[in-house]
Amino acid sequence: MKEEMILLAGFLGKRFTARQKNKFVDYIGRKMEKMSIPMHIITQKIGYNRVNKNVFIGNVKEAKTLVCVSYDTTTKVLWKNYQYYPLDTKRGPYP
Repeated sequence: MKEEMILLAGFLGKRFTARQKNKFVDYIGRKMEKMSIPMHIITQKIGYNRVNKNVFIGNVKEAKTLVCVSYDTTTKVLWKNYQYYPLDTKRGPYP
């Protein structure tokens, strides 16, 4: 579990460029395939060179609840001197 958190937060935690997003979606796709969970991707071209990609995990038609989550990350943080430590329990967001 710790190795997976390091992978998700460290190597796949930054998802701003199309390449970074594609790496993340590919990783999630492999994980879902191993667990036999269906995953569908709907791609829509926006403008000249932008692509909107929606990822659906599970059986959407039979779901009682849908959860929408953005997998983009921003290039800038609005809070001055903000630092994020997802794996450090002493400095991280966990109590």
